[in-house]
Amino acid sequence: DSRRTAYPVNGLRARLTSFVIPVHDSRDTLSGAVITPDVVPVGATAVSFNVTAVGTTGANFLAVTPGDAATNNASTLNWWAASQSIANSSISTLDSSRQVKVFIGSGAGSTHVIIDIQGYWM
Repeated sequence: DSRRTAYPVNGLRARLTSFVIPVHDSRDTLSGAVITPDVVPVGATAVSFNVTAVGTTGANFLAVTPGDAATNNASTLNWWAASQSIANSSISTLDSSRQVKVFIGSGAGSTHVIIDIQGYWM
């Protein structure tokens, strides 16, 4: 949750940027503290997740990819205006460190990003 300063990735995410999020640990939703380490275990190859854009500043999109991806091929979530909160569920493969990367698109808008992991594949 990029709205929380305690999380590794925080702050409004600008257009044409990307950031890597480790998804292996379960974290407290307010403090960001690790609750359960390795809830997505070593050897996991993909995750099911819900991604939410919150506090958008204009139209744009985001794409969730494996953490080591250099580019993205398709959007995961699109929004069309400022001040939206919008979510979508999807599946992404992981990199070997159990991370995903979020790319913010070329539209005018920035956003906060929340990712909730729903499950994983081995």
